[in-house]
Amino acid sequence: GTKLGAGGLVHAYGSAAAAGIEKAGRKLVHRLKTLEIVTSYDRYPQIENLIKRFHGSVIASDYKENIRVRIAMPDRNLTEFQKTVLPLIKTEET
Repeated sequence: GTKLGAGGLVHAYGSAAAAGIEKAGRKLVHRLKTLEIVTSYDRYPQIENLIKRFHGSVIASDYKENIRVRIAMPDRNLTEFQKTVLPLIKTEET
């Protein structure tokens, strides 16, 4: 092979790393919080719509006498979601 020397190696690997980073692109990452919601069956469709509206997702659910769901939601949406949903449910933030 070709001997590049220290300067040549730095240039070759630096160019390869820069190309890899550029090709990989960027992705925005949001900090998530989890919240547990307990609600009645008749209120759950409203709660489900609010979860979607505030970009949350159900990560666990339990259906007994009430519905208990654990949701993950972007931290930036949590306060407004709680204000909107609080009249409909009991909550426990984790």
